[in-house]
Amino acid sequence: MEFRNFLKHHYPVLIGALALQIIFFGLALHYKSLYLTDSQEYLYQAENIKNHDSLYSWKWQKPFIYQMWTLRTPVYGYLIYLIQQISASHFAVLLVQNVLAFVNFTGLVWLLKDVKLPKKYLHGILFFSLLLFPTRLVYTNMVMSELVLETGLFWAFFCLVKYLQTQNPKWMLLYNILLAFSVLTKPVLVYFWLPNMLFMGYLVWKNRPKILLLQSLIMPVAIATLCFYNQQVTGYFHYTSIKTYNLSDYNTYELLKHLHGIDSAKAIVKKINQTDADYANLEARLKHIEKESFAIIKENIGLYAWLHFRGAINFFLDPGRYDMVNFLPPLQTKTEFGFFNEVRQHGFAGIFNYFSKIPLGLTVYMALIFAANLITALAFAFWAFFIRKQNLAIRIFAVLLMGYMAAAPGPIGCARFKEPVWFLLVFATVFCAEFFRQQKQIIASEKPEKYAASGR
Repeated sequence: MEFRNFLKHHYPVLIGALALQIIFFGLALHYKSLYLTDSQEYLYQAENIKNHDSLYSWKWQKPFIYQMWTLRTPVYGYLIYLIQQISASHFAVLLVQNVLAFVNFTGLVWLLKDVKLPKKYLHGILFFSLLLFPTRLVYTNMVMSELVLETGLFWAFFCLVKYLQTQNPKWMLLYNILLAFSVLTKPVLVYFWLPNMLFMGYLVWKNRPKILLLQSLIMPVAIATLCFYNQQVTGYFHYTSIKTYNLSDYNTYELLKHLHGIDSAKAIVKKINQTDADYANLEARLKHIEKESFAIIKENIGLYAWLHFRGAINFFLDPGRYDMVNFLPPLQTKTEFGFFNEVRQHGFAGIFNYFSKIPLGLTVYMALIFAANLITALAFAFWAFFIRKQNLAIRIFAVLLMGYMAAAPGPIGCARFKEPVWFLLVFATVFCAEFFRQQKQIIASEKPEKYAASGR
């Protein structure tokens, strides 16, 4: 009965969300822009799970490539494998992701159903949060793991909220299981076990059951289990090789590009990475890459810190043009460029330079997205630090997760990395809208009293 009433009150925004997803699914069917480089690695992994019981994420042929044994964590590969037991079509993967995306959005609306904000305002914020963050719609309709990571993180957040409302420890058990699911989906969360453990410690300190500390071990145990598996396969106890290659190919490369230019940066990174033939095993290669990369970063720590900080800012502000033009080929230009690079080369003026290079319609859309990104980022900060009516534990968790996800990509922060935690920005924006509306009502109610007191 409660869910029926929920649908009765919120069906307009749910139908709107479904319509947007159907449109983007149709565009995916039409343009067949389902893949990035990562996509093929996940598809190979699913194939190797089926044929060889292996997480190897490249063609199963000798010579094997060291890094591909542990490049991709298992959840998304297994999901593709399970879907392909029913249908071999890659569009079946997109269909499942669209179902997950709609269920996630419905869960978000459910969390916000009791907000004392007129439905037209609530629904407007929710709908425009989708319309002005097309990156989510794009990655829902690509063979990529972002939406699955969003699923794990959103429902972990949902369980946290439910625990704080009911004090039932089963919700926190589910919360920690979902965080383990998330870290096995994408390795970006590999260090989040420590902030989460500190967060669990905070809850225990606030007179919550001590079993929460035990539950917080679920995530690091999941990480350690995969490390042990990788040790059996490669002889090296580690979580994933992608961490090392991101360090050299993105973090170190971006630093070198600022120091020496693109060509020199490519040459130096290529020399650092070398080839499998130059090393006895995967451990030797990864340790060499990490040693050389950290040495370069350490020598230029001031510049790197600035690039890393700017990447975190771009995480919040990037309009996601790269995502759109890869998904919709008609939007592609002969000379591709990115928001991040324009800002890097031209500073604040690069924002205007960026928008001036793209078609008028896309320019207007990207400008609206940029404005929405700025508003939601400010709304999140205001909600997290100044709206005290919101449960402090919810705000602490949101700041920990959002801050972690903003910092993790380093200098390459962009809209794609924000997609899995997009829901936190929407959640915060709704509560900010409610807060300012209440303040406006208070001010409006005080004015007649002032006039009456003055005899006017």
